Amino acid sequence: MSSLEKAMSNRQTTATSAVERTSNVTAAFAMLAVVQSTLIFTIALIMIPLPKIAEELALSASQVLLLQVAYGLPFSGLLLFGGGLTDRYGARPMFVVGLATFGAASAVAALAPSYNALMAMRFFQGDRGRDRRSPPRSAWSAPCSLT
Repeated sequence: MSSLEKAMSNRQTTATSAVERTSNVTAAFAMLAVVQSTLIFTIALIMIPLPKIAEELALSASQVLLLQVAYGLPFSGLLLFGGGLTDRYGARPMFVVGLATFGAASAVAALAPSYNALMAMRFFQGDRGRDRRSPPRSAWSAPCSLT
């Protein structure tokens, strides 16, 4: 193989590596966009029944506000912690456990007889929602690695 052929081969390898890196970064951003969109949707979803809930449970303005953010706080606050759990136990088991417990928390929240029960289940939904969406920590660093 001549030196010209070697140089061309090295350039092709470098170009392929750059394309792979770009597609990995694009995939990482797409994953983050889906997670963020789902979070916003889930937080906003309670806005539809909230006036009726506030009326039935005789909630104050501060209780209504806390009920609105009760899902997003544990979800966003514990997302990286969930990534560590996903690294330790695997993505599939964490997803299955998160999905099952999120469903149970949703059913209990729908039937909540009091503000305290509803609030606890909203926080629990956020925590369990985190388990359904937590990518492994390695997924955060690997796609963006420039080495």
